[in-house]
Amino acid sequence: MPPKAKTKTKVKKKIKSGFCTVGQCEGTKPKSASGQPLKTCENWQDCACSCHELITRMYEMADLPREEPEQTEEYRAISHRRHAETQALLDSLALSRTNPRAPSSANGTGDHPIDERASQSPVGAPAATSEPRFAPTATGRRARGQLEYDVLTVCDEYVHDVYEWTECTPKLVAERIGKMNETEPPSTGAINAVWDRWEKIGFAVQGKHPSRFEFFQMDGSIQTLEMLKARIKQSRRRAKAERDRGSIRPRAR
Repeated sequence: MPPKAKTKTKVKKKIKSGFCTVGQCEGTKPKSASGQPLKTCENWQDCACSCHELITRMYEMADLPREEPEQTEEYRAISHRRHAETQALLDSLALSRTNPRAPSSANGTGDHPIDERASQSPVGAPAATSEPRFAPTATGRRARGQLEYDVLTVCDEYVHDVYEWTECTPKLVAERIGKMNETEPPSTGAINAVWDRWEKIGFAVQGKHPSRFEFFQMDGSIQTLEMLKARIKQSRRRAKAERDRGSIRPRAR
């Protein structure tokens, strides 16, 4: 019998990760346009950027084992603060849901961050911790908040290498959402608008030329997204209340 032909194992080609493609390389101290410290690439084993190779060589020259990449002290500090603020907001929202008459947080109101009519979450359960379900609308259009949740689902799957995409473009996301919901794909402009909102609140980073989703600034969960949106709303309410208080004129005697 002739020998069996050997099957070739397909080797996954290394490519630059999202962080390195936007200049957030290992061993650097990248900052945003506003001066905020940014996360650096930790994917040194699979990312093809030369920054990881250079640092690996330094360890080899010193005859030391290769250590996992570390974030800068500035980024760790701001990341710790963000997580603490998010957790505090989660606690205050959970309290307001379990006890509607309880006072809201000291920094603002405890409004629900998710539209309960859209998410159909059970009473008393934090909507952000459960997967939203969207009922069909009378017009046949997507329910309020559905597109953002669909985009979040696809982007999170992209981050976790569910798709073999070299870049997460609006066209690919739209096509995936169309298949996922068995509907017409949303417009690429609508997806870009979602990414624009995420970037403004510090949830995600997008690239330009071509337009593409890069990575999440924190974790890509719906809980974190809703907490950030709720924090922005509370901040706006506080600012409006302060303006209103400042505009009250004293009564004439």
